[in-house]
Amino acid sequence: MKLIRRNFVRSLLVGAGGMGLLGERGRIYALAQTDDNTGEPAAGHLFFNTDQVRTLEAIADQLIPPDDYPGGKDAGVASFIDKALATWAPEHRWDYLAGLDGVNESSQLMFGHDFAALNTQDQTSVLTTMEKGTAPGEIWRRLRIAQPGSAVERYIDPAVATEGTNSSRAFFDLVLRHAMEGYYAHPKYGGNRDSASWKMIGYLGMTHH
Repeated sequence: MKLIRRNFVRSLLVGAGGMGLLGERGRIYALAQTDDNTGEPAAGHLFFNTDQVRTLEAIADQLIPPDDYPGGKDAGVASFIDKALATWAPEHRWDYLAGLDGVNESSQLMFGHDFAALNTQDQTSVLTTMEKGTAPGEIWRRLRIAQPGSAVERYIDPAVATEGTNSSRAFFDLVLRHAMEGYYAHPKYGGNRDSASWKMIGYLGMTHH
């Protein structure tokens, strides 16, 4: 499941658009005006609370693990997503509010702790089940993450949820795409802190922005 960082650039350039935070929004959904969140925003953030930032940073470090260069957490991926949701991409707010709760529900069911409290191996196991679309939890069975151009409901009635339906893969794909954008985007958008990824790939254009 772990990704090779240098493949991120090619994947981002080939797959950009759709549900990205930097490109065209591509969809308007029923919860586009979801403004409320639980608790005060975390320090230095505009939308996510402290627990949500902790969870998202842990996910980011699994998707983009630190080595000789900063991982997703230290490169500010969570800050990039937070800034996007608070400003130019509000239509993804509910995806994250419910999705991060879904990650923690799966983590509790699998290992008895929230995602950020798990060791690296157990975090990888949770994300692997999400990538496969088999993560446990009621949230994944009831949550619908919209595809471009469609509408979405917060939850559907469990009585009409189809057997085997699981939205964990959709949320995994969403966070992965946004993590790629946040890691390689211009630092002015809140991620790529200290131009870490640009330095890693030898992008000389960073001196001209």
